[in-house]
Amino acid sequence: MGERTKLTILLAEDHADSREMLAVMLEMDGFRVIRAADGVEALGLARANSPDLVITDVNMPLMNGIDLIRSLRAGDVTLANVPIVAISALGSSCCLDARDAGANEAIAKPLGYDQIREVVGRFLHGSH
Repeated sequence: MGERTKLTILLAEDHADSREMLAVMLEMDGFRVIRAADGVEALGLARANSPDLVITDVNMPLMNGIDLIRSLRAGDVTLANVPIVAISALGSSCCLDARDAGANEAIAKPLGYDQIREVVGRFLHGSH
């Protein structure tokens, strides 16, 4: 299976260990994962790669997840319609802010991989 035939997930998370752990788990499930350490990097990678799904932390440097979500929603049609899952350790009000900005789903940390797998499966219809 070629790299582009796999569904692509853009993962924006500023904590390197969390980002790598989640990325490896998603890759083990057959996804291509593009990693970003902040919102600015994530926006550039989204524009260059047209991911099938974006998972973004809300609290990140340079551009936070809320601003990333708004930027993606205001972009071209491909990015404006990509499913976005926001994750946050800052509580339910942050999750509401992410939904208001255009996230399809917002979940609070800590999160288990089964929870992420369920959400990813829901948006990507398990077709990978």
